[in-house]
Amino acid sequence: MDLNEAISNFLLMLKVEQNASPRTISAYQIDLNLFCRWLKDEPPGLNIDTHVIRKYLAYMHEAGLQPNTIKRRIASLRSMFNFLQSEGEIEKNPMQLLARGFKTPKRMPKVLNYEEIKALLKAPLIVQDQLEKKFELADSGFYRLEEGIFAAVRDKAMLEIMFACGTRISELCGLDLNDI
Repeated sequence: MDLNEAISNFLLMLKVEQNASPRTISAYQIDLNLFCRWLKDEPPGLNIDTHVIRKYLAYMHEAGLQPNTIKRRIASLRSMFNFLQSEGEIEKNPMQLLARGFKTPKRMPKVLNYEEIKALLKAPLIVQDQLEKKFELADSGFYRLEEGIFAAVRDKAMLEIMFACGTRISELCGLDLNDI
């Protein structure tokens, strides 16, 4: 069995046995095909050792790939070689001697400056003022005006809670009245 056939069998297993999503299968396929293209100078077949994997890692680092991209590609290779070993296609898994993971630099979240925070907190009030002016003379718009004012006040309260407490949006959406 050559590497291309091994990749095909692995992708088929993902689809049939693990019921992986088409996007997952596509991502594995791209990563594994890139590895195959890189291997063009290496001997064909499944006799890939840890040395070859380390050279591939070095190539990816030198190419300037992001750490998360490298981790994903290595995870794809690890999954495929684990599959090949479990199927008895290879005796020795070249990924076993490779360190499990490497640290990636943590990205700091982007933060708003003081002026941006002030503008964000004022935004619901500006909408409220605009709604009041728009429906000032229209009696039929009273209920829409009331709903709009409620939404503006609600939005302002949500923004205030987020900034005052440092909550995430998902945490804010999950708040119950009893939590406050």
